[in-house]
Amino acid sequence: MPKKIYIIFIAVLICCTKNSKGQEYNYSIHLAGGKIGGINATLTEENGVQYYEIESDVTFKVLFKKYNRKTIHRVKYSNGTIEESYTAVYMNKNQEDSASLVHLSNYEYRCFMTEKDEPYKQHFGPIKFPTAMLYYKEPKGVNKVFSERFLDYCPVKVLEKGKYEVYLPNGKENIYTYENGELKSVFIDRTWFNIEFKKM
Repeated sequence: MPKKIYIIFIAVLICCTKNSKGQEYNYSIHLAGGKIGGINATLTEENGVQYYEIESDVTFKVLFKKYNRKTIHRVKYSNGTIEESYTAVYMNKNQEDSASLVHLSNYEYRCFMTEKDEPYKQHFGPIKFPTAMLYYKEPKGVNKVFSERFLDYCPVKVLEKGKYEVYLPNGKENIYTYENGELKSVFIDRTWFNIEFKKM
């Protein structure tokens, strides 16, 4: 099956296999003190299988030109590991990149990334804590989480009680802040700007 068609198939499969309503959280996205968009995070569970769906939508201007950036992030999780995942990033409706993986057996995964010409297989071990789970569970005692976008593990550092720094494979960091085990904000520190997600 061609790479692009297979990635679309995984996205549709994850989306269509969940049909029960679960936990839903919403976050506003802020840049330079102003609101530029939002995030909708949904977690459903059926027959012991968890389905995470995170979608963001932001609109911003650079030199008077308007841009719209959307991300789609879906994860199927069961038996203590990811079974399937799919992520995609769109800029002004054009897909910039995407990634997906499927659990084959014994924690070996079939992986797809836009930046790679061919799919590949990789053994990750049990992927116990995907980044999608950060919206629903504080990573107490967790020293690494798995990025479904970069298809790699990210080290986690405790900054203080309820505050964690996640180091991404691209060399950047995000800071997650929790109160009573609930995610309240995400701070994204970048070279030229800072973005913050705030729970609504």
